Amino acid sequence: MLTQLVYTCRPRFDARGEDGNRILREIAENARQHAGSGEISGVTLVGGDWFAQILEGEASQLRPVFNRILSDERQESLRLVDMRLTQQRQFDSSGAILHPDEASTLAHNQLAQLGADDFLKIAAASLPSSEKSGQ
Repeated sequence: MLTQLVYTCRPRFDARGEDGNRILREIAENARQHAGSGEISGVTLVGGDWFAQILEGEASQLRPVFNRILSDERQESLRLVDMRLTQQRQFDSSGAILHPDEASTLAHNQLAQLGADDFLKIAAASLPSSEKSGQ
């Protein structure tokens, strides 16, 4: 059974520019590299002063990845939104970085009102269908 992990945080860098995209790609790539032989898929959502990651994989692979995320100095104010079992992947392994219009209007202090399903809906609406798993 797969596990889906959703977290939000405030970056200690400007996540909206090209340098920010490079750092976000590094964070996503580090998650995949540290997963070992298994595969982690997911997507990163970037808002004005925050970003969220949705990661999917085996729980045994996600736990050490999340522990590294907790100690990553490139981000702060990290909040685990949810970690739950799921039947199938919703995202492919491309590690897409999305800047959805809906996300840009949310301030970091508004994120506590959102649950995992809210982030999944934002991501699914923003992701090209060719990058959704099972499409």
